[in-house]
Amino acid sequence: MSDAIRIKCWSCREGMTLFEHGKADGMCPCCGVEVDLAGYLEEAIQQNLQLGAEVEALRNQASTYTDLREELRQAQKEAGLYREIQNAARDLPGAWSIQLCVEQGAGWIDLFDDDGCKVDFATSSEGLATTVKDAMEHAIDTAKAGAQ
Repeated sequence: MSDAIRIKCWSCREGMTLFEHGKADGMCPCCGVEVDLAGYLEEAIQQNLQLGAEVEALRNQASTYTDLREELRQAQKEAGLYREIQNAARDLPGAWSIQLCVEQGAGWIDLFDDDGCKVDFATSSEGLATTVKDAMEHAIDTAKAGAQ
């Protein structure tokens, strides 16, 4: 990357890379005069500071995007639970009910049949939204089987 930096000889105005400058022991490979890099050093330091600030800004943006992505995942998860609760409110048969139970550190779903008896049901337990869906499907299947 340092070869991409072009240095101009103050005497002959020819350009050279840092590699060519170093290979010529700090002299211009064209005319042989000494070429001082002090001005280039100050410029490189300023560019380095500017690039450092840009990198920090990009890191902050990346952190913000990471936070936003996590907020989106959480919102999608909550939206899934909301959607499944709405579906259950619309589709649960008869007097069947689903209760969302929450205590510190835990949450679960209880399913109750037409008679108010708690009913066990199979669930993948991948989250409350999935559990609500599993409870609703169990209620619908059980109600259909009982109606036949």
